[in-house]
Amino acid sequence: MANFSTPDAFPRPVHFSRKVSVGSSPTWLKVFLAIGALLFVALTIFLATQIRGNVGSWGLFGMAFGAVMLSLPLHEILHLVAHPKFGTTRTSRFGFGIIDRKPAIWVGYADWVSRTRAVFVLTLPFFVLALVFPVTALLVDPRAGVLFASIGAANVLSSHSDLKVALAIKLSSATSVFEADSGFYEK
Repeated sequence: MANFSTPDAFPRPVHFSRKVSVGSSPTWLKVFLAIGALLFVALTIFLATQIRGNVGSWGLFGMAFGAVMLSLPLHEILHLVAHPKFGTTRTSRFGFGIIDRKPAIWVGYADWVSRTRAVFVLTLPFFVLALVFPVTALLVDPRAGVLFASIGAANVLSSHSDLKVALAIKLSSATSVFEADSGFYEK
């Protein structure tokens, strides 16, 4: 099962590895995520106007606020599920607490994984929460569409650093990647 501990519990990578150079986000990624977030907000507003009479304004606010609060734990659980053996190994880490004076929920894997697996782990929450959930919810029920469009909007914004790191790993020459509390290392 996943270990509940602090990020400091992550072991340091072996000495022959070098840190993955992430750098700043490419402009196209920033534009893509901004447009995605705006589209989700517009979709949420549109769906809210369609069902407003059924749940009232406070009900819509509650749904949107609840969706944003659910977004981060769902996002991190999806990272955990993408780990080897669905996050049940001794090297999977899941935790919550205060990091840099901010509340945080985090997931990590303290062992080497292939470059492809690392990219999969980093991008899975974006694709599931920003694409699959909202589309499925829209097909089922507009009220669920408001909830999941709100989750999608929050997740598009929170996936920025994951997508930036996944892009850096994909473009690197690494065959394997190790996640430590200070970043990702390659060999």
